[in-house]
Parts: sequence; C-alpha cells; structure tokens
Amino acid sequence: MTQTYKVDFSDVRWGSVEWTNLCTLYLRAYESHSPAPILGDHAAADAVDRIEYDWARMRRAMRPGSNQYMVTMRAKQLDDWSADFLRRHPDAVVLHLGCGMDTRAFRLPLPAGTIIYELDDQAVLAGKQAILDREHATPRCIRRPVAADLAQAQWPVALAAAGFNPGAPAAFVAEGLTYYLPEQADALLLDRAASIATPGSRLGVDMVSADYLTNPGVAPYLELAASRGDRWQFGSNDPGGFLAAHGWQADITTCSPWPAASADGHHQESPTT
Repeated sequence: MTQTYKVDFSDVRWGSVEWTNLCTLYLRAYESHSPAPILGDHAAADAVDRIEYDWARMRRAMRPGSNQYMVTMRAKQLDDWSADFLRRHPDAVVLHLGCGMDTRAFRLPLPAGTIIYELDDQAVLAGKQAILDREHATPRCIRRPVAADLAQAQWPVALAAAGFNPGAPAAFVAEGLTYYLPEQADALLLDRAASIATPGSRLGVDMVSADYLTNPGVAPYLELAASRGDRWQFGSNDPGGFLAAHGWQADITTCSPWPAASADGHHQESPTT
C-alpha cells in the first residue's frame, strides 16, 4: 500500500495570518468539487489533500456552503482580469501582493514566459513551498517567490533582487489584502507599487467600505473574527478617491448587495487626476 505523506500544519495558530490563508485555500478547494464550479481551483484541492490539519473544525467555522462564493467569485474576477491584461500585453509580468496560498501560477493558462512574482511573509512562502514540493507541482509560468513585508517601504528592494524589471508593464494583484492592513500601510503599499509601475500598468484590488466595518449587522462576525486575531482594519467609502491619492486611476465595480468594491487601477504619472 502506498502511503501519502502530508505537510503538518497542525501548529498553525487559529486566527493567525497563516490560518486566514488556509481558510481561503479551503474554500477554493471546497468549491472545486461543485458540479458547476465558478473557479474550479483543483490545485487548491490538491494542496488541501497534502496538508495535515483539522479540516473538520475549519468546515464548522467557515461554513463553506455559503462562504465559498465570495472567495471564488473574487478570485475568478481577478483571474479573468489578469488573463485579459496578459493577452493584450504578453511581455507583462504579474506581481501578486500578499499571495498567501493562492494557486494562480498553477491554474491560469498564461502566455509562455510569463513571470509571476509572489510576495508575502517568509513563513507563509516557506509553508506554501513545502506543500508544492510534496505535490511535485509544476507552475504554468515562471514563478518567483519574494519574501517581503508589504506593510513596510522596502519591499520593492526585495522585488528588484528577485529580478523584477521596472521597465516592463505589470499587473499588480492585491486580493483579500487591503482590509487586513491599517490605512497608513495600505497607502504606503499603493504608493510603493505606483513608484515601480510603468504608465499603463494595472492594479486589481478588492476593498470593503468604511460603512461595512461599522455596520451593526456584521458586527458579530467582525468581532468573532477579531477575537481569533483576524481583525479587519480598513475600509473606504471612496475607493476611487483613495486610489487616486496614491497614484492609481480607478474603474470601480461595486459588489452589490455587499458594501464592497473591486478596482481596476491604471497607473498614472501623478498621484492625482
């Protein structure tokens, strides 16, 4: 009998950053088993199969029957956005800011030679690599992990050391990231991204409104999340204005009825229009 060896994640603290990454991975894996999946992230399902964790507890906490849709629809929208940008700019690179356990480099049919830079904390990237090594997973593009603290100003230095060419057009992806950072850190992240982006580069990002964070109807959920260490810190009722103040001209798509938005940001020469 062949024994399947798994990567032990049992010491991942409930409510930690690594835990939120596992939550997203689990919801995508769960949705991939649907008869008519939106995202169909089979790479996520393969990863979950290789991880030793209390998935029964995760299922009770995450209620995937309903929560799978927000995560997979967001990922699908950004997948389509990324693929469209790369079709029009086959020499472009992708910068995934706060990549977590995302499998975009493995699930998207990308143009030959496309480079995806995956930026995140060193511990997150190390855990992800252990799973990929266990799976013998092969990306569909050139994948370059970059250990960096995106809440600090110096992450472009690490990116340059990994071979990033600031002269090439870039698709920046910040998925499920902005509300976990305080406003000043989000502002710095956008400023630094704009500083290394050529005109015509794009930013795909999702944000929640400030009203959402103070809505009494969602307060129990946010309080429960905060008690686990999963604290949502920033939202904006004017995402276009916030992005424009930090170098990006935005096209906003509101995810009604949820008070949230996704933004397709065009890099501009100056921080305001």
